[in-house]
Amino acid sequence: MLKMKNSIFKRSLVIILLISLIMAALLLVNRQTEAVSDTYNEDGLIEQRELNISVNDENRKFVIINSGLSSNKINKLTDELKIVYKKMMELNDSPTYTPPKKIMIELNKSNLISYAQKNKVVLYNMYSDNYLLVHELSHTLFGFGNSDNNEFYGNYGFLTQEGLAVFLQFYLEPDKSVFPNNSVNPDKIVKYLKGKQEVISLSKLGNPETAMNYFSIEGNTQTSYETWISYVEAGSFIQFIINQYSFEELFKIYNTENLEASVSTVLNKSLTELEEEWLTYIDTSVSDLSQQDKDNIIFFIS
Repeated sequence: MLKMKNSIFKRSLVIILLISLIMAALLLVNRQTEAVSDTYNEDGLIEQRELNISVNDENRKFVIINSGLSSNKINKLTDELKIVYKKMMELNDSPTYTPPKKIMIELNKSNLISYAQKNKVVLYNMYSDNYLLVHELSHTLFGFGNSDNNEFYGNYGFLTQEGLAVFLQFYLEPDKSVFPNNSVNPDKIVKYLKGKQEVISLSKLGNPETAMNYFSIEGNTQTSYETWISYVEAGSFIQFIINQYSFEELFKIYNTENLEASVSTVLNKSLTELEEEWLTYIDTSVSDLSQQDKDNIIFFIS
């Protein structure tokens, strides 16, 4: 009996040891896939940082280009990037678009307009914490343009692309005071706009021939009132589709050449009917702007 107990004990120790070795190996692999490599300038500031982030066995390299920001700022951005990137990839049900394996993130302290390209994100306003990392990264990760051909340009319209970017920025980082909703739920702003009869129809925002007139941002430090409304509406509308339907249904109409046709095929209703459904929800289920909300977006409303 004693020999049997010793044998069982030894086997248990071996099993525990194997489990420990496996866990250690997994931790080592995780550290390696998220290893950071820094290049410094002559002043001792991080000039460039390279890191790999792995999600669901898919590895992607990010190259952060700095422009005089402190190491603490770069470290903070790195931690933020790891969190939001992983969350975004968990939501990525796009069946066709493949993000690039290497993405550049260029950081700037000046107050200009951030933007995204297929394999590059350019962020401004980095002197504060209110920069559009999630918004711009969503364009690079989920595609902007003809996803079916894995192309990246805006001629398929802006409603779903900018709407998803606004939604994800608010959903993942609700406390960030960034364009267009400044940490206020876009639904509440749309309710305010509806009360003023300033809502722009989705037939205009979802039509590639007219969308550019509303979503195009001119100038360097501010946008027009109509452009602001367009982005707010897009975020609210996409939020409605995700909450009332699903991410899966959204990606069936996302980046499609003819939004009205896609909505009809996927959701079995016209874009006009879906718009009425969305605005009815806004009327019946969304609260009014609080005074704090109004204070947060005072630049845009009185």
